[in-house]
Amino acid sequence: MFRDYTDDEKRALDSIIRPAKIKQGVSGRFKLRVLKRGFILRESGWSKNLIVNSWFDWLFQNVENAGFMGFVAGSGTATPDVTDTQLQSFLGGGGRFQEAWVTTNSTVSPRGFTIGVRCRADEGAVVGNVSEIAMCRGSTGTPNNSSPLMNRARVLDEMSAPTTVAVASDEILEVIYEFTFFAIDGATGTLTINIDGTPTNFDYEIRPVSMNHNNSWKTTASITGAVDSTDSRVTFNPSAFPGVGTTGVTRCYVTGETTFGDPSSSSTPAGFSTSNLFTTRVNGTYTPGSRTRDFTIRLPLNNGNIAAPGIRSINLMLNETANTTSWCCHQMLLDGPFLKPNTHVFDLPITVSMDNA
Repeated sequence: MFRDYTDDEKRALDSIIRPAKIKQGVSGRFKLRVLKRGFILRESGWSKNLIVNSWFDWLFQNVENAGFMGFVAGSGTATPDVTDTQLQSFLGGGGRFQEAWVTTNSTVSPRGFTIGVRCRADEGAVVGNVSEIAMCRGSTGTPNNSSPLMNRARVLDEMSAPTTVAVASDEILEVIYEFTFFAIDGATGTLTINIDGTPTNFDYEIRPVSMNHNNSWKTTASITGAVDSTDSRVTFNPSAFPGVGTTGVTRCYVTGETTFGDPSSSSTPAGFSTSNLFTTRVNGTYTPGSRTRDFTIRLPLNNGNIAAPGIRSINLMLNETANTTSWCCHQMLLDGPFLKPNTHVFDLPITVSMDNA
C-alpha cells in the first residue's frame, strides 16, 4: 500500500486541516498590609488584577527562567489596561519574599492551580498613599519603575471600591498575591485530518488529567511554591510553547485511551510511552499583544504507531523553564480512532491562546 514517500508527501497524507485549540484562562488578586514592628496596622480588601500584554508576550516568546521578582507600588488612579508597561505614579518596590505556596483544585469547576506569594518592601522603601500595585518578573533584586510588569491593579477596599493605603516612612508594605491558571475543562472542537487523501473529521473534547501528578501539572524545578535561599525570588516559569522531546513524561504524546483520565490523579496519565512522543516543534510567528500563537508538533516515522484501532487521545502539555520540563497536561479525546503507520509522519498544528479570565 505504501511506497517510499518524500517528507512532503508524508506530510500531505497526514495533515491537519483544522488545528487543535488550547485557550488558557488566567486570573490573579492582591491584598495589601501595612506593618510596624511585626504588627499589622492596616489591611486592604482583595483587588482583582489585570494581566498585561507584556507578560503574555513573554510567555509566548520565551521558554526560560524568569519568576516572581517582587512588586512595585504607586499612587496612580488610572484604570488598569492590558497595554500598561509601568505604574502611573511609582512610589517604590519590594522583593523580600516571606513565603510562597501552590494549591491545586482538581475537583470543583473551575479547576486549576494557584501559586501565591507574600512579599515585603524594606522599611521606608514605599512611602505615601498606595493606590496601584503590580508584580514584576525577573531575577533577584529590588523591583523599580523599569522592571517588567506581569499585571496591574487598583487597590480596593472591602466593598471593592478604589481606595488608598497610607504607608509612613517607619512602616513596611507587604503584598499578598495569588495567581491562578485555569484548566481547559470541556472545550470542544473538530480536527479534520487528511488521511491518504481523504479529509476525515474527528470531533474532540479537552479536559485536564493528572492535576496532582508532579510532572503533569507542575514540577519541582519550575513551579515550586518555594522562596529561594536569599528570599529575593520565587520560581514561576510557565510558557505557551507545546512540550516536545524524545524522552520524559513532560511532552505531548498520543495514546489509545478511549475515556478521560482522572483530573485528580497523582499518577502519570494512562497510555504514556516514549514511543508515542511528539519530538519536534515549529513555532509560528508571534504578534505582540495578540496573546495567541500557532505551533506545529510532529510525530516522526517511528512514533505513535499504535496498533489498530489506533490513536484515540492526544495529551497536550506546555513547557516550563526549558524544553525539558512541562506543565498543564490536558487530554484531547477524539470521537473515533485513526491509524498512523510507520511510513507517515504526523504533523499536528496547535493554536495556543491565553487571556484574562
